[in-house]
Amino acid sequence: MGTALVASTAQAALQTWQFTGTVYQKNDGFVPPAFASIGNTLTVDYLFDTTASIESSTISVTFNGETSTVASSNINWTGSLDAINVAPLSLRLDGVNFLSFNYFSPPASTTVSQFLNNYSTEAATPSSSLDLRLDFGPLSVWASPTSFVMISSVPEPSTYVMLLAGLSLIGFITRRKNRYDTINFV
Repeated sequence: MGTALVASTAQAALQTWQFTGTVYQKNDGFVPPAFASIGNTLTVDYLFDTTASIESSTISVTFNGETSTVASSNINWTGSLDAINVAPLSLRLDGVNFLSFNYFSPPASTTVSQFLNNYSTEAATPSSSLDLRLDFGPLSVWASPTSFVMISSVPEPSTYVMLLAGLSLIGFITRRKNRYDTINFV
């Protein structure tokens, strides 16, 4: 058992990042769903694998009470425009079929983690160079960010193994001590 605890394989560094922003624009003549009306706050949770390749680092996206597995995603690092583009795997109930989180004139990034941290730093700036576009077929709404922060980092499975081993050891010691105390007093 000791070997299994020590020889744990490296796992993905899963991180959930949350975009919060206010809808500020829509296509002319478009009446978006209520949740995406101008002035409303949008919250979008992205689940990233920071050890994956750029093309496959976005795993899922959650907003408007619905989580979507990502059919295709990419993080573009062009230098003049960076983007986290996400296409949900299946048709969403709210009609959103594409999300594009754009960063205009970004600093250079070499890793997914650095890229996400750059987005986070810029989102905290009042006159941010970021925007989120939600596409409803050919029509869209745009939101400006108020924050983009990591809200959780999913622990590696080895963390749970170590916790379980520690709790088991405490239980074993407690049980043995109770049994020893009972024998001495009888």
